[in-house]
Amino acid sequence: MSHTKWLDHAAGIKRINALGRERKPFLFILSYDKQKLFAQPLDRLDHGIYYKLETLRNYPVRKQHPPYSFAKSPVSFSHYRSKMEKILEEIRSGNTYLLNLTFKTPIKTD
Repeated sequence: MSHTKWLDHAAGIKRINALGRERKPFLFILSYDKQKLFAQPLDRLDHGIYYKLETLRNYPVRKQHPPYSFAKSPVSFSHYRSKMEKILEEIRSGNTYLLNLTFKTPIKTD
């Protein structure tokens, strides 16, 4: 966003309200500390900012190339269930209130 103009919070809210009154679709970004705000009509966004809102988008739909290969081999459900039953038994016994159940899952992909 090389041409991005950040506004202070009050000015940003005024900008959002003005765009809303004009019924112009817009993008807004609020900084994590709520001190800065960016608000711009969708048709005036910097090149390289892409959006998709339901069926409205500013980039072409590209045909996907042949799918990549992806295969996973998780543990069986019966193995998972037996381990989960042991965890629930420990919780019910009061030995813990939190356990982390994880399994290695081999994957193959190109």
